Amino acid sequence: MDPSLKRLPDPDPAPQSLHRFYDGYHLGLLLRPRPQSQPQLQGGVFLRPHCSYRAQEEEHVSYVVAGLFRKHKPSATGHLFDLYLYSSDTNKWSIQDQEAPLLLLQHQQQRAGAGGGFDFVTHKAISIGGEHATMCFVDLQQGILQCNVLDSTPGLRYYPMPPPLEPNPVTMVQSYPQVFRDVAIIDGGRRIKCAQLHLDVTLNCEDSNWGDWTVPSYHGWKAATWSMDTAHPSSGWRQDSEVVHAFEIGSTIDPALLQLPPHEFDGDQGPTLPLTFEKLHTSLPVISLHDDGKDVVYFMTKVHSYHKAALVIAVDMSNKTAQQVTQFLPGKFMERAFVHSRISKYLSMAPTPAPDIPVLN
Repeated sequence: MDPSLKRLPDPDPAPQSLHRFYDGYHLGLLLRPRPQSQPQLQGGVFLRPHCSYRAQEEEHVSYVVAGLFRKHKPSATGHLFDLYLYSSDTNKWSIQDQEAPLLLLQHQQQRAGAGGGFDFVTHKAISIGGEHATMCFVDLQQGILQCNVLDSTPGLRYYPMPPPLEPNPVTMVQSYPQVFRDVAIIDGGRRIKCAQLHLDVTLNCEDSNWGDWTVPSYHGWKAATWSMDTAHPSSGWRQDSEVVHAFEIGSTIDPALLQLPPHEFDGDQGPTLPLTFEKLHTSLPVISLHDDGKDVVYFMTKVHSYHKAALVIAVDMSNKTAQQVTQFLPGKFMERAFVHSRISKYLSMAPTPAPDIPVLN
């Protein structure tokens, strides 16, 4: 069956911010082989068809799209979320009211005080699948809301994020928590993994060339990883790696690999270039999706977040070494510059022999 695109109908009623509904971070997709198509599979919902599909059977695979959104105005019954579910079988969306778990409400009160308002932002949706069609909606600042989306009464369960290594500067974390944290599903859906980065940074406004901008000065960083068993999430997070420090990683990198091309600011020379790896701006931890048992996290390193040139460094958290350093040109960014993908698992990485070229005499 040839690849094709299908435009899904908009939900009715649509959420208040429809552009955010389709931004790629709030929705998750689960494939569901139909029993008559795959009799050897006893129901269940899966991330993708890892089993061998014949072309004629692909037409018999249905799928579910799910998204969780905070209500603009809480309902009279106290429901704070809308669960949007699209079924390819019906080509329609359904919307279900969902209550906020008590643990989340208690967590909110602890963070903001009794007078604080309710807030939960889905930074990414991750699909576990399985018999219960489980999905997780992740607020990287707070925690994970887990939902069995095809249950008759799905319900939400809340699991807070691991404790911070140290408090990051408040303004930076609240605005862009994805710069310092990442969550992904690994080991074939058996574990949820979390990576966390802490920057040793001071904020100042003393440089007049920057006007009213707050200029950060970086003095190093540290990071660690945690994981949670998806079958027993109530057991909580387990720290997988010791805390890794920038100076430990910097000592394993050839200095020649850390050369970044010069960059001029728009009408400004910017700050003085740092002389050591620890003083480079490191952010965007991204968990490796290779199911090889290794504890690898990718980090982006720049002279400053406003510079265009960057390095992506693969760090083995278990032995505190840099596995690979690659130049990357993401441009200026604050939130995201690259995303997860398992596509390399399905590509042949072997070199292709060059074709014979006839020689004309």
